[in-house]
Amino acid sequence: MAYDRYLAICKPLRYSTIMTTGLFIKLAIVCLLWSLYSPVVETILISHLTFCGPNQIENVFCDFPPIIDLACSDTRLIKMVESALSSLIMLNFLCVLLSYVKIVFDILKIKTKGGRQKAFSTCGAHLIFVVLFFGSIGFMYIRIAKSYSPAYNRSVGVTFAVIVPLANPVIYGLRNQQIKTAFKKRLTSLKCS
Repeated sequence: MAYDRYLAICKPLRYSTIMTTGLFIKLAIVCLLWSLYSPVVETILISHLTFCGPNQIENVFCDFPPIIDLACSDTRLIKMVESALSSLIMLNFLCVLLSYVKIVFDILKIKTKGGRQKAFSTCGAHLIFVVLFFGSIGFMYIRIAKSYSPAYNRSVGVTFAVIVPLANPVIYGLRNQQIKTAFKKRLTSLKCS
């Protein structure tokens, strides 16, 4: 979506010649394959581990790091692979962020206020979602300390697994003029009460 927004705002006259159906399908396939590749690699590596101890996961959902922590066998390889895959995820975020930096600079060059507002509304919802999604992923997988408290892991897990997906329809729904009007009307009625 970031590339689509980049083309729509930074290269609007060339958009239809660059964003062809073929390119759209290729981008979708790359995203799909990448989203399947990462967990499959870790699942295969985890399946070779031996487990012992309480076998209780202190998290909201079953995720790779808590499972790896339950292992009795050597986990150095899988932790290195997990760090590499996490770094690649953050590299994806950096690419998206850089495309939005370019978009913001191009939007600021637009002379009319209405044009800038329309351009920001085109990419604003996606940018909010990207920051929420990648921010929660960063807190989950990029670890500074060796371990965090179970409460920290649960709160970040709830943000990632529950709050971000619930926020998605709200964020994109606020782009719809009818929903905006109903939302403003509701806020006004609450203030008057």
